Amino acid sequence: MTYVNDTIRDINGDGLNDFVVNWYGATGCCLKAFSDIYLLRQDKNTFSESFEFINPTFSPKEKIIRGVCYGHPGETEMYKYKWKDESIDTLEYIAFQTKDDKSSVKTKKIIISNNGQESSKKYRIIKILNDVPNEYKKIDGYDWFIGKGY
Repeated sequence: MTYVNDTIRDINGDGLNDFVVNWYGATGCCLKAFSDIYLLRQDKNTFSESFEFINPTFSPKEKIIRGVCYGHPGETEMYKYKWKDESIDTLEYIAFQTKDDKSSVKTKKIIISNNGQESSKKYRIIKILNDVPNEYKKIDGYDWFIGKGY
């Protein structure tokens, strides 16, 4: 872990200031900014166990976390999670559609799935779109997702 900073702010939209530790992965090839989140509980004396997110953009008003997964520019997914008390629901993953399973050649379509791992038995395509939904275009790391890198 390579410490970057820490802060106190409402991350999950409950009106309480949570403890956030930001760090950057010391090894690996790709974008890897992490945030470890400790939610302040209603008693205002204790914190939840840690939640770790990679390349996150937090939207407390929506109770949503959007982010970019680990991988090479233009070859990774984005995710969308939702806070549910002291847990997280996975809402969707966004990825570029490729011509076939063995190809990295992209079509101009976007896949929305329930799981970021195509190899998972639980992987299911929810929708195929012509463009990335606008809600993702403003998150930190979007340029990495589309392949422009930093």
